[in-house]
Amino acid sequence: DFTYPLMPPENEDLIWETWVPLDKDATYLELQIW
Repeated sequence: DFTYPLMPPENEDLIWETWVPLDKDATYLELQIW
């Protein structure tokens, strides 16, 4: 499943660690969103 996490900034580190290994493009999109 590919869903965008809607979390408060304090959980950003969690998001990075979760998304980076999955997909480079996905990570890039996340970076643009944040």
